[in-house]
Amino acid sequence: MKKGVLLLFTVLGLACKDNKTISEAPEQEMTLLDSIANAYGYENWKSVNRISFTFNVKRPDRQYGRSWIWDTRKNKVTSIIEGDTITYFRKEVDSTLAPVDARFINDKYWLLVPFNLVWDRHNFTYEITNSVAAPISGNQMRKLTIVYGDEGGYTPGDAYDFYLSNDLTIKEWAWRKGNDTIPRVQTVWNTPTLFDGLFLTTIFQDNKSALEI
Repeated sequence: MKKGVLLLFTVLGLACKDNKTISEAPEQEMTLLDSIANAYGYENWKSVNRISFTFNVKRPDRQYGRSWIWDTRKNKVTSIIEGDTITYFRKEVDSTLAPVDARFINDKYWLLVPFNLVWDRHNFTYEITNSVAAPISGNQMRKLTIVYGDEGGYTPGDAYDFYLSNDLTIKEWAWRKGNDTIPRVQTVWNTPTLFDGLFLTTIFQDNKSALEI
């Protein structure tokens, strides 16, 4: 993603099995990754059967949207892009579906970043710095850096820096392609919105671009 791009996410809905919640494990038994995910309601994810959302991109010369319906039980994805609808199972992705699936993974990652810290924990290494200046605000925050492995996935070797508040919500982040020292994207995370027990950040912004879910 380049600066000057306006990304608009719209969460269309969640389909939940029931209204029950899962009790959190004691803090001493959780890693920082678990605690961040739980700050966004991850304990309620097991009640989600389906999630639908739209990823809208606005560029000076083009505007388009990508809508997704994800059946989390069957891991079945429906993609609606520029009037074309494709439905597939993620375990059956082949070379013809890979470009669509790569877009889904990108868009889902933005929407569910805190949960991906748990889902992907075996695919990256991480380190924690207790107090650093966040790149946009300059405020002192705890920094979590994750670096994905060099093999597998659609963007091997990428790195992310998360700047955390005292309540372990993410206030800023930076994406560094291939673990480069210079971030490609740096954004501020706005206050998350509650959707059926999940706290999802729906607005990200920097000086020149914004993303809204």
